Amino acid sequence: MNFFRIFIVCLVGFSMVAVTGCKKEKSKTPASKQGGGKVPVEVMVIGGQTINNVIFSTGTLLPDEETGLRPEIPGRITGIHFTEGDWVKKGQLLFKINDAELKAQLAKTEILEKQAADDEFRKRKLVEINAISQEEYDISLNNLNAVKADKAFIQAQIDKTAVNAPFDGVIGLRQVSPGSYVNTGQILATIRNINPLKLEFSVPEKYSGMLNTGYPVSFALSASEKQYNGKVYVIDPGIEPSTRAFKVRALCRNDQRELFPGAFAKVTVNLGTINNAVMVPSEAIIPQIKGQNVFLFKSGKVVSTEVETGLRTADQVQIVTGLKSGDTLICTGLLQIRNGSEVEIRKYQELKQEQL
Repeated sequence: MNFFRIFIVCLVGFSMVAVTGCKKEKSKTPASKQGGGKVPVEVMVIGGQTINNVIFSTGTLLPDEETGLRPEIPGRITGIHFTEGDWVKKGQLLFKINDAELKAQLAKTEILEKQAADDEFRKRKLVEINAISQEEYDISLNNLNAVKADKAFIQAQIDKTAVNAPFDGVIGLRQVSPGSYVNTGQILATIRNINPLKLEFSVPEKYSGMLNTGYPVSFALSASEKQYNGKVYVIDPGIEPSTRAFKVRALCRNDQRELFPGAFAKVTVNLGTINNAVMVPSEAIIPQIKGQNVFLFKSGKVVSTEVETGLRTADQVQIVTGLKSGDTLICTGLLQIRNGSEVEIRKYQELKQEQL
């Protein structure tokens, strides 16, 4: 029994010594390992830049004018007066539809017109001397006018048998041959005016108040790096809800006829130069529910600042409001800091002065 009491006393004493030793070891732990140290960050000093306000887009070349040639009346093709691929002039005869029956009707009507004209002449002389009534003369005059109307109608039908070029352009592949019977509205061939050409492309809605007619446009085709130039001539006033962009068209010369409608184009529009633009790395922007923020280093502490962004490049963003030249922007460690935090500056970056 005495041995058991001695064993319990020794065990309690050993436990007290162990606890005391642990407390002493804890008190010797350096403060730097207990947390609360400054977060190391990299910063940059904001400076103004001169940048080109440039829009990059993709577009499609369109003919200045394009239409399918269709007959206005049915009939048999009796003549094709062009070669596929020819440059034709406005009003040039391209297709001729058989008009023999209409010409026969016209000849008959011309005979009737002469008879009606002679009858009207005689009765006009008679009514002047009161040899016939005014009513008889009016019947003769109305008959002459009716024959003239029939003649005009037949002549209009004959005119419709000729399919002429509606404008200067290149005639494409024909879809019919001589002797083919065609119906009203059937496409015979397509004509396109390819000088000048139209370049159609889309621009994000944020540029809606910055782009105007007359702005220069440059573009290159996908198969070549050669640059072509044009000018904006129309801006669609409506924005497409699905893309949040609006369409723009520019005119470009095609004197050498080396550009073709339907070609894909890489488009560049220069909206001008912006001086003293504040540009920051895109990774320094922190998206928020109601805007965007950045962290600045002021008086040894972190200051969260709301900003408004503008132009974007591959790796930089323009700050329109919220920053000024000389501010110190924090670029790294953004997930580990908050407003009022103390940080350790590891490296200063200088924003390069370059034209974008």
